[in-house]
Amino acid sequence: MKVTYDSQSDRVRILFSNAPIERSAAEAAGLTLDYDDKGHVVGLELAQASLRMHDPRAVEFVEESDAIANEGVA
Repeated sequence: MKVTYDSQSDRVRILFSNAPIERSAAEAAGLTLDYDDKGHVVGLELAQASLRMHDPRAVEFVEESDAIANEGVA
């Protein structure tokens, strides 16, 4: 997985695999999904990232078991 932030365009891109992108589709305002030739989602792009998240440059990796254990903890 590769996560990039372009400060010039204020976009976050997450690529889930190295598969070539066959097509992209705007799924919602500011959200574009990328698909491979089999129709699987291989990436996404979020526009106006700095308006949608606290810090688009920060990435936190959390194990699923840790996330479940910390649900509801502020």
